[in-house]
Amino acid sequence: MTVLRFASLADHPEAVPLLAAWHHAEWAPIIRDWPLALAEAELAAQQRRGTIPSTLIAFEQERLVGSASLLDEDMPDFPAFTPWLASVFVVPDRRGAGIGTALVHQALADARGLGAARLYLYTTEAEGWYAARGWRVVERRAARGTPGVIMSYDLAPE
Repeated sequence: MTVLRFASLADHPEAVPLLAAWHHAEWAPIIRDWPLALAEAELAAQQRRGTIPSTLIAFEQERLVGSASLLDEDMPDFPAFTPWLASVFVVPDRRGAGIGTALVHQALADARGLGAARLYLYTTEAEGWYAARGWRVVERRAARGTPGVIMSYDLAPE
């Protein structure tokens, strides 16, 4: 098994174009009016350490294999909820290897360390995956016309 190494996107700004391309290919079909240039600009704005917004990236050896972001706002349709886990992405050929779970656990630890009491996410396809990892349904609601679910995770101190 290859060891995962986590880093802040702030330490690897050269990864922004590749991450933006991956995210755009994955989510542009359900996010109207989200051009690739905007995906890249959003990631460029998340190049911070120790704060929200920020993006965590995962490497296997030197290969970038995934990302997860902590955002103040991910869903403008749902402003009452904050902060958010967003853009959990693993390259297709490494899905099922535990990378997504490891990214989510690290993002939860980071959010807890930043003082967040609860984290939210929105998913259209991965409700069962998140539920199996302790996330709970807050409400079912369409965002930008796509049915999905808002889920939460309580970040009680470990």
